[in-house]
Amino acid sequence: MTDSTPLRRAVLAICVFTTPLATPLAAQVKASEPAVLSQTVDGTRFTIEYSRPRARGRDTLFGKVVPWGEVWTPGANMATTLEVSNDVTIEGRPLRKGKYSLWMQVQPGDWTMVIDTNPKLYHTQHPKEDPSQLRWTFTPGTGPFTDVLTWEFERLRVDGGTLVMRWGTVRVPLEVKVPPSYTLAFDAAAAAPYLGTWVLTPQMGDDTASTRLEVAHRDGMMVATLDPPLFGAPEYRTMVFLPKRADWFTPAYLVDGEVYEIWDEVLVEFERSGGRPTTMTMRGLKDEVYGRGRRLP
Repeated sequence: MTDSTPLRRAVLAICVFTTPLATPLAAQVKASEPAVLSQTVDGTRFTIEYSRPRARGRDTLFGKVVPWGEVWTPGANMATTLEVSNDVTIEGRPLRKGKYSLWMQVQPGDWTMVIDTNPKLYHTQHPKEDPSQLRWTFTPGTGPFTDVLTWEFERLRVDGGTLVMRWGTVRVPLEVKVPPSYTLAFDAAAAAPYLGTWVLTPQMGDDTASTRLEVAHRDGMMVATLDPPLFGAPEYRTMVFLPKRADWFTPAYLVDGEVYEIWDEVLVEFERSGGRPTTMTMRGLKDEVYGRGRRLP
């Protein structure tokens, strides 16, 4: 009988050096891990890519960790980038479709925002002032202490929102606006045949309670006031008809004068009798019927 001890020792050595001991080395946590913020607003996609540094107990970040006067990318490692899939405006300034690096020159008072056309810079490769850049001066805001540098959309609207950078007690809001994929405007003469009082009866689920629609031309739009609002929700009290083609509309809803929601998966189709719209059908894109309406005398 042969001695199997050397064989057992060889197998043990292979197991030790080829398995779990290597895993912690390959999975070390970085000081500033990568992060991505992606948000679509009316078909326009915003993408922020950055590495997120941490305060790590340091309560004075700007003027100390980030020295006054430094042109700083709001992140770490590679420069923080912003990519937009359509032409947009940011703080009222036009920004063309593309990918950019973001920088801020920090000062004890006002700061300077710099959006540079080169997205492939390291955080120490500060961009030189160039006519192709978008630059403006702003006063940073304040807020609750944020340990990990964070980019987020704080408020979203159908036509844009507020993009915010937070780190420490500093808060930098950026108002962005996208080109609309729809038009609210509808000519008064074109709207005239649809105006009046209608009754809409839902055809979905158990909700069969009728809603009265007062359709009028107001502020350059064809607007319906719903009583009671759909689903009993206040946000569905004011409907705007967005023109698609002859007698076809997409419903949108206004809250406090702003577009709250667009039902782009729904069509409102008016049917005519004697050349005048007399009935309406609210249907889905697969022709499923959500509601039927009729004009009152």
